Amino acid sequence: MALFKAIKNIIVGIIFSSVFIYIFINGADTFTRVAIIPFFIGSTSILIKHAWLLIKEIIIIKSIKNNENNNSFDILESGKSYDISTKINKLANNIYVFGFLIFWFGFLIVFDYSAIKDWNDGGNSMFFFSIIFWIVGISIFIKNFKRNR
Repeated sequence: MALFKAIKNIIVGIIFSSVFIYIFINGADTFTRVAIIPFFIGSTSILIKHAWLLIKEIIIIKSIKNNENNNSFDILESGKSYDISTKINKLANNIYVFGFLIFWFGFLIVFDYSAIKDWNDGGNSMFFFSIIFWIVGISIFIKNFKRNR
C-alpha cells in the first residue's frame, strides 16, 4: 500500500513541479516568478522525499523476498540504506519547510510594507497585528531546525 501512495505522490510532485517551472519560465512579470519559487521548492521536496520512499520500499520488498527467514525490522536496521533514508527524509523536510518559510516571511514583509506605507491611515494596527505571525514563523523556524540537529 505504501508503494502505491509513494507512486501517487511522485506523480503529483512531477505535475506540480512541471506547472511551477512552466509558470516561472513563461511568467508575465518578475513578481509572478518570485511568488512561484516557494511553491516550486515545496513540490520538488515532496517529489524527492517520495521518490526516495519508493526506492526504499522496493529495496525492502526485494530483501524480504530474498531473505524469507528475516523479518522486515532486521532488514531495515541492517545496512546503510536506513541511515541514508533518514538523512534524505530530513533533507526533504528541511527543503519543504524552507520553501514554506520563504513564502511566510515574504508575505509578512509585503504586508508590513503596505502597513507602514499606510501608517497614518490606520496601518499601525495592521503592523502590530502582524507581530503574532512573525513570532509564529520564527518559532516554526527554530523548532524545525532544532529538531533536525
